[in-house]
Amino acid sequence: MGDILLMVLLVSVVAIVIGGSVFWSQKVSDAWQEAAGRLGLEFAGGSFMIDPTIRGELRGVSIEVLLHRRRRGTGKNRRTQYFTEFNAYLAPDWMCGMRITERGFTDKVVEFFGGEDIAIGHDGFDEEFRVRGSVSDKAKEALRQTGPRAALQRLVNTFNQFEVDGERIQTRMKGRISNANAMTRHISAVVDAADELNDAIVANTSSDAEDDDVPELFPSPTTVDSPDNQGAEKEDLGDAVW
Repeated sequence: MGDILLMVLLVSVVAIVIGGSVFWSQKVSDAWQEAAGRLGLEFAGGSFMIDPTIRGELRGVSIEVLLHRRRRGTGKNRRTQYFTEFNAYLAPDWMCGMRITERGFTDKVVEFFGGEDIAIGHDGFDEEFRVRGSVSDKAKEALRQTGPRAALQRLVNTFNQFEVDGERIQTRMKGRISNANAMTRHISAVVDAADELNDAIVANTSSDAEDDDVPELFPSPTTVDSPDNQGAEKEDLGDAVW
């Protein structure tokens, strides 16, 4: 009799655990699906066996939301840890191989021993963030502007992990988001940051193009005096335009 009761108890506990897990997975999926619907994005997955995803384009920014799970420990101490990941893809002008992360204690130690750290040229930005990789001049100029710096700072204040890798903004939060309002806010925050960075780099690129298009007010003496030089100069210009 005692064995039967023990078996019933074990089955009941397992049923409660599985039932709770199914209920929570469904709650997460419902929140993700509702948030995707509000923002006009695509929702997929969301079953007990398939993790939910959100993909699409919001205000011209490609966005992707994924759920990751990591198993830690062994035996009785084994547990599953969840992370919600947000990816917002940047304009092509940002794809220069750079990486931006929040500056932490480990970064300071690495830098002390000669680790890579590229100065953007703005004290506030250089103190808050660590930059590595290949960074173009126009990217540096864009990051010195108030909008991008403020947007990145908001991401640091909102998410557990933050990184810009030259192609996308990637942020992570611990756990599974089960509230549609929270999911909507987090997606909007990442897209807002991508918007700020894209606008800054495009504005800087446009400014450079305007400077390049300024016509020559006075022809050089060589151009006026020598027909041969006129032809050579036009040929060079034609190569440049091509």
